[in-house]
Amino acid sequence: MKPSMFLSLVLLAPCRAAAAEVPADLAVPDPLEICRAAPNGPACRSVRTCAAGAASDRCREALLAEAFETSQLVSRTAAAAAFADVAARVAAGSDPLALAVRKRQDAFGERQQLERRLLTVLADGTDEQRGTALAEARAVDVRLAELDRQLARDFPRYAELTNPGPLPLAETKKLLRPDEALIYYVVSEGATFAWAVTKDDAQWTRIARTERELADAVQRIRSTLDPKQPNKPFNRKAARALYLDLVAPFEGLIRNRKFLILVPSGVLLSLPFAVLVAQEPRGSDSAPQALRETHWFGIDHALSILPAPSAIRALRCARLDGQQNCAGASPRSGPRRPFAGFGAPLLRGTRATIRNPDAEPRHTPGTIDQALIEALDPLDHAATEVTQIAAVLGGADAVFIEADNKEATVKRERLDDVATLLFATHALTAVESGREAGLVFTPPALQPEPRPSRLVDDGFLTASEAALLSLDADWVILSACNTASGGSAGAESLSGLARAFLYAGARSVLVSHWPVNDAASARLTLSAVQSVRAGTADRAEAMRLAMSAMLNDRARPQLAQPSMWAPFELIGEGRAPDRALLSESAAAPLPGMRPLE
Repeated sequence: MKPSMFLSLVLLAPCRAAAAEVPADLAVPDPLEICRAAPNGPACRSVRTCAAGAASDRCREALLAEAFETSQLVSRTAAAAAFADVAARVAAGSDPLALAVRKRQDAFGERQQLERRLLTVLADGTDEQRGTALAEARAVDVRLAELDRQLARDFPRYAELTNPGPLPLAETKKLLRPDEALIYYVVSEGATFAWAVTKDDAQWTRIARTERELADAVQRIRSTLDPKQPNKPFNRKAARALYLDLVAPFEGLIRNRKFLILVPSGVLLSLPFAVLVAQEPRGSDSAPQALRETHWFGIDHALSILPAPSAIRALRCARLDGQQNCAGASPRSGPRRPFAGFGAPLLRGTRATIRNPDAEPRHTPGTIDQALIEALDPLDHAATEVTQIAAVLGGADAVFIEADNKEATVKRERLDDVATLLFATHALTAVESGREAGLVFTPPALQPEPRPSRLVDDGFLTASEAALLSLDADWVILSACNTASGGSAGAESLSGLARAFLYAGARSVLVSHWPVNDAASARLTLSAVQSVRAGTADRAEAMRLAMSAMLNDRARPQLAQPSMWAPFELIGEGRAPDRALLSESAAAPLPGMRPLE
């Protein structure tokens, strides 16, 4: 069912419990019929509750819970599936069983790729190519069947965990903390619906903006967020109007909640929520002082993004106890390294101030053009960013910059014992690379001898390759450009890069919405890591503090523009890093950052 059709039915939900209000020619079957098909479902619960009184508070609460739960059936995304896959690996517990789960998930991904290849060769390939592709598909099917039998025997919960049902409202409340609220948006063609949930309350509303109207509003905001045009003022009026639609209906509920978990969909995935304006702006959009005095949504609250409400269950309740009650998030086993960082690739371009300037793809389908990679601009601040964050966290032995910043090293190094993983480099979208989204490393031609085969290292880690990494990171920082972009305004869920690192095992990923200023990017990530290392902030709050400090830097008034301080977005778990994982031997005073030019 299309979201617009479903949401129209949601609006009519109260009518089911008040049959007298339905005209005779529109009469519907007995509402209790639904209970025969799904006696434990949300629809049956609300029907039974509302049968006793359609105007009661209990009825309204039941209908709200039903709408919250049922809406999730039309908005499941690939990123949500990535969280579910990680939850299944965590719940498997023992290393052999977790390995079997990962093998099954990777084999399924391989089978999906083979299906796409089969479509091509069956239509245009030779008999030999068809035979080879079919044989490879049958071999993967055999592996899948063997792994399915093993998991059915040793891990009966696997199917349930990898295909989770909607998260009920009551369970959502239990998983939230007292200082948190979750806001969930479902965008349809005719209107947008939103739910706000706290530990002890919930509200919902219909937002009278069509999908097209929302897309236009988001584009108006993004059009003034270009660091390559620093003198173009940000459109605070447009940001205020969108805040009034998306957030203001819930102000009473979220006012005293420091942490907000946002679950956007559709065109809202490309909206940088941090730049919404919470109070009527004063002064000029180009005046630094007026910008500092603006009530920015992302400065008033610490924000994080999830791809679906059920992701909070995958993050916070991946393990169950003997009574099937939540036993918490994934356990850590064995010694942990605090940090590994990759960045500052050797490149042939001129000195850059923007991470990922306009790239023009020149490629052969299925490959990355080496000339395109090599011609990108070196990044002045990336090496400093990696080394300084390593100094803060105590990971100087895992710094890979310049000639050592190799794609082959990422694939070869053990990374499943690293708590924080940083990539300070250029990122290319699928359009720019001619293949798929990915991260740039030192290309083979600029590496010292002996140089690797391009089959192993072509200087470009694609999203598909990133998904094959084995991680157990609290935080993957993609200090590069456009890593939040999924392509078009209505792109399915989060970017391929973000999904890939979530699938690989990251609990959170820091991504950017637009090409970021090199020095500003380094300053933001370094400042956030300092706060986490000092124990004064969780990841989401650390990013809020870093943005606020940059916004209020009076020595550099150009930093007050949102294009400078608000490019990043935190995807995943923004709370409670395990500070015991951070090195106790981290260097004390931090070397100063180079000033912005």
